[in-house]
Amino acid sequence: RAVMRSVGTSVLVELLACLMVLGAWTGTVLSG
Repeated sequence: RAVMRSVGTSVLVELLACLMVLGAWTGTVLSG
C-alpha cells in the first residue's frame, strides 16, 4: 500500500534526523 510506504518513509526520515542531531550533539560534547 502506498500509504503504508509513505508513512514508513517519513518515520525513517524522522529517525535519521534524530540520529544526525544526536551524533552532532555527541560530537560537540566530546570535542568540547
